[in-house]
Amino acid sequence: MAAGALGSRASRPINNGIRNGNNTFGLNKKKNMRQQNTKNNKKASYISRAIFALVLLMVIIEYVAYTSLTLPISEPPKESEGRYFESRQKGKALTLRERMRKKRVEEKLRTRERRHKEKQKILETYRNTSPDPAKVQKYDAKYKNIHTSTQTDVTNNLSPEEFHDQRIKTVEHLLHMGVEEDYDLEELPPWSLILDNFHPQTKDDEPIILGLEYCEDFRKMHSPKIIGVGPAGLFSTGTNLIANLMTFNCDGPLKRRGNRKKFSLVQVPWGKHNPADARFHHQVPMPVVEDREAILPVVAIRHPYTWMSAMCKHSYNTRWRHVHKKCHRGLGLENPVWKVPYGFKSYNETHNVTNSYNSLAHMWMEWYKPYFLDEKYNQTPRLMVRHEDMVYRPEKVVSRICECVGGVNSNPIKDWEDPDGFQYLEEGANTGGGHGIHRSGLLTAILKYGQPLRNWYDQYTATDREIMKEAFQGEVDPELRNIFDTFQYKLYDDVAGPTPHDIIQVERRKAMEEEKDEQVLAEAKAVAKRNGDLTASQVERLKAHNMKQQRKNAKKGNRGNPMHDHRKYKAAQ
Repeated sequence: MAAGALGSRASRPINNGIRNGNNTFGLNKKKNMRQQNTKNNKKASYISRAIFALVLLMVIIEYVAYTSLTLPISEPPKESEGRYFESRQKGKALTLRERMRKKRVEEKLRTRERRHKEKQKILETYRNTSPDPAKVQKYDAKYKNIHTSTQTDVTNNLSPEEFHDQRIKTVEHLLHMGVEEDYDLEELPPWSLILDNFHPQTKDDEPIILGLEYCEDFRKMHSPKIIGVGPAGLFSTGTNLIANLMTFNCDGPLKRRGNRKKFSLVQVPWGKHNPADARFHHQVPMPVVEDREAILPVVAIRHPYTWMSAMCKHSYNTRWRHVHKKCHRGLGLENPVWKVPYGFKSYNETHNVTNSYNSLAHMWMEWYKPYFLDEKYNQTPRLMVRHEDMVYRPEKVVSRICECVGGVNSNPIKDWEDPDGFQYLEEGANTGGGHGIHRSGLLTAILKYGQPLRNWYDQYTATDREIMKEAFQGEVDPELRNIFDTFQYKLYDDVAGPTPHDIIQVERRKAMEEEKDEQVLAEAKAVAKRNGDLTASQVERLKAHNMKQQRKNAKKGNRGNPMHDHRKYKAAQ
């Protein structure tokens, strides 16, 4: 033990020597670091002094230059630059996007002003132009109707000057709608005639819409996320027109627009052409919505005279025996409608869909009966709008439909009555394979439905007239008979067949229509030859022309190629 202790003491000097050596090394290291920092600080001080001296020298040189030299005085900034710098100082500098938006708005205002001046120039030209006697005589067959039993036709009582002034009003409406096609003033219907056709009682210029009293409760009942609107109606009543105009002009709640956002649908979920009973028993493949009760149906109705004539020419899926090329000589109402495939056969095991009718006139009455007597047949809520209002005053109809379901005007200008606050459809709304080959543009529709209502009645045979009177005026239900007074649809009650004079006038009007069709086709060919291509509407007109030629050739025993394709047509040019 003593030896161990001795050894421990003997080792202490060695350990102390090592520790002292380490301390000496650490002190030297710290001393070197302090010396190095001192050198670095001196260098930094020299650099800072040099920079300061250089900056001071530059300030002195600049001062001497501006005080000793005579430099020109700078011009004051321009006014626009002053406004810009002022906005920058205030922290309100315009961004690039804002400047572009402002530029677009200014461009639209200039375009709008230019178009307004052009419209005023066109109006002044028509006002200062005297009617062409030859053209007046030509179109008298269309707008003059010399029936002693129809003194309500306002055209019979108009002087030539009044006729001219009323046509100027029609021009004003066409210009408001943006129609830019060329037309003769003498071929336009006077606006007073249009009002007499479809507003014989009130003579006003407002649309007729049923069901607006449901709008407020309908908006409260359904969430803005699922509320929507969809068209319904018989064939050829303007259901596509309603859907397209709503899509182009109305934004729904939460900025929902069109069929994609399930707001403005192409049809009601139970099928737009199906009977009203399908509302609670049927679902079409498209569109499929979260809650069908949140879709407000907008039912399109059309005067039965113009509707039956249109159906005679293109009957869609409605089947009855008639000659569609001779509709101006009769509708064939004595033949029952034996088949209307609505897309489904039955609601349940006991109740089949009615798809046959006594006549086309009875089909019109039976189809609209549940929607018109909505409370009686549990079809509330619903709106009913007239096809004629969608043609002549669509902005007034669409605005009410849009606001009914909580929507707003989607155009940059929010005033519905402003020409730039509503997008009109100048081309036909019907597209696709089921809607025929003759498309009615906006101008064509105004010319077509602006002729006296008596002209349509003159086309019908005595048998047609008897069946119409039985179906329309002979309806036993007084509430349903009121549909004609409600929509101000004027009816005639004479059942005698057309007179020889009536037949001659009808044939003259038919010849005028065919002549106009040939003129339109010639213009389409000229455009195609000039541009080297065909538009969709021109292709449709070409198809109509070729099918007409096919029928003529079939009568002669020559069954050639019924239709030229695009390449053959261009090669023929």
